[in-house]
Amino acid sequence: MRKSEITNQRSVPRCFQSSAERSNSIDSGSAKRRFGRQGVVGSTRTALGEANASATAANAVRPHTAGQLRAIYALGRKRGLDNDDLHDSILSGLANNSIARRTGSFTDLTFSEAERAIARLKGRDFVPLRTLQHRRAKSGVVQIVTDEQLTKIAFLATQRKWSPQTLTNFCVRQCGHPVRTTVDANKVIEALKAMNERDHLWVA
Repeated sequence: MRKSEITNQRSVPRCFQSSAERSNSIDSGSAKRRFGRQGVVGSTRTALGEANASATAANAVRPHTAGQLRAIYALGRKRGLDNDDLHDSILSGLANNSIARRTGSFTDLTFSEAERAIARLKGRDFVPLRTLQHRRAKSGVVQIVTDEQLTKIAFLATQRKWSPQTLTNFCVRQCGHPVRTTVDANKVIEALKAMNERDHLWVA
């Protein structure tokens, strides 16, 4: 098509345009008014952003898959972590309002939490929680007992059907005072695990 023909088509008065041409002109004007300077491209990007945000929100409440759990345990074994170390290392990295962190169980991990756990275990900078605690203790840093450790102690005590007072007395005998630091908690946890294994009680 020659340039003159293109120019003539563009300059055709509205009254001589076909109904299809007038419709296209109206649609184009409506799109420009609706989407502003960004046009249709901007609206598409916005829609994609909203879709991605919706997918992220869905994964936040979507439960983990069996494949994710298998990957977590496999990576834990590859790192040389036992079951307790693996749980402590992963659960301690979750948000404070995480259900899995409160219950201390991988069964409550969401899809997103499991994905982050897998990525963390694959990372070069991953350090098991107990190793990190040992390094801090060795450097003289006193660490306050964590909620996960207190939950673990209470769980092990329930396997022995102990009352809260019995558990408190046991902790004082082990540490010389109530549990205050991560070192205290680890001492009580290991003692309880040994006792429960000796008495053939189920140990997590």
